[in-house]
Amino acid sequence: MKSLVKRPLPAHTRYIQFRCEEFKGLYKLTPSEVVELMLDEWRNLSEDEKLPYLNAAKEERDDFNKKWREVEAVGVDSFMKTIKEKRQENEIDSEFQEDPILAIINHKRNWKKTWGKKRILESKRKNGNFCYNGRKKMKLKLN
Repeated sequence: MKSLVKRPLPAHTRYIQFRCEEFKGLYKLTPSEVVELMLDEWRNLSEDEKLPYLNAAKEERDDFNKKWREVEAVGVDSFMKTIKEKRQENEIDSEFQEDPILAIINHKRNWKKTWGKKRILESKRKNGNFCYNGRKKMKLKLN
């Protein structure tokens, strides 16, 4: 289940986000190598240099804790139950709709969900419009 409140970022992650573009421009490295270099640099920073990132992380953590307490006070379980009940009510209402036009639209929508991308690509390949990776083939015109 997705959290209702966004979790705070650690200080070293903030540092990596701040310095990421610089490192990508300077070095032609893979992303994992860039992160490794930045983490080494983070470990070698003095406490004074780390302080702005640590303070920002602490502020965000405090804000997260405050919001989370508010969510807990409301009651997460009751909130999620009401959402599930509303979804079930909507499903029941849509099943008993008697309008024929809406029934056709709903049927078509449900049909499209079951019709996979793979089947669509296969049908296009049979017609000669697409190659296996989905890109258009060049058709040669011989005169």
